[in-house]
Amino acid sequence: MKALPENAAIVVLGVSIVTFALLHVISSSPGRAVLGLRATPPAVAAFNRAHGYDDPIWVQYWHSLLQNLHGDLGYSYKLNQSVNALLAETAGRSALLTGASLVVAILVGGWGSGSAGVITILALAGAVVVTVSGSYPSQLFDVTMGLNRWCYRVLTYAALMRDDYPPFRFDGGGSDPGNPPAQDELPLAA
Repeated sequence: MKALPENAAIVVLGVSIVTFALLHVISSSPGRAVLGLRATPPAVAAFNRAHGYDDPIWVQYWHSLLQNLHGDLGYSYKLNQSVNALLAETAGRSALLTGASLVVAILVGGWGSGSAGVITILALAGAVVVTVSGSYPSQLFDVTMGLNRWCYRVLTYAALMRDDYPPFRFDGGGSDPGNPPAQDELPLAA
């Protein structure tokens, strides 16, 4: 089936409707969320009326859709500035970090099923070692899993558009409680 621009527009419109509805279910009174719990009911009502939050939900959605289509992404009451200004302030840094993360993740993890990144090569090397020797070298496992965890950190970073870059380290995570203790961890007999 051929993907059509109309299908994409319908999907984007549907996602925007569902997202808008969910935001209204989560926070039924934006005035209460912005002004805080100590705000008086008349103050909350005045805020909602001044910003159009007392209109029917379909009217609010229509106004929001028109604003977004004209490039106005709204206002952050938490940071006290427009969302457009916030994006302009951090767009360059976020784009640079996201692009660099993507390049490194592709080099380390590979691109799609037809390419081999470092993780794939290490896993194949581990499979050969297991076939020949019967055991998987723990250092190779630690490096492979460390790279894999780091790729997932980068993916999460890029998806959440965070400014704090994930650390590059090969932490093995916590110990598995099901593993028997290593020889050097066994208690000495008295």
